[in-house]
Amino acid sequence: LAVLILAPVDSPAKPIRTAVHRRRLKMLAIVAVLAVAAAQAALLAAAGPSGKELAAAAGFGLLWQSFILTSAGHAVMHAADRILGGRRSEKGV
Repeated sequence: LAVLILAPVDSPAKPIRTAVHRRRLKMLAIVAVLAVAAAQAALLAAAGPSGKELAAAAGFGLLWQSFILTSAGHAVMHAADRILGGRRSEKGV
């Protein structure tokens, strides 16, 4: 749901300039989520116990990526960049 509502998210370093590009990125994001969901379903159906672990890991990865799309996720990543000594651009962004 977050991908449908929030994706794509542009940044000052790489803004999305056209509506066509925005629509294309949104479609690619939706396709990526559907592909991961299909892979999770295949892992759960065909694989043994390790398949369940891989499907859970993929689910947590999707959850994390969905969180990063939110303003709270942006704040967490900004704080992590400051703590880990993230590089600053020449524009000060």
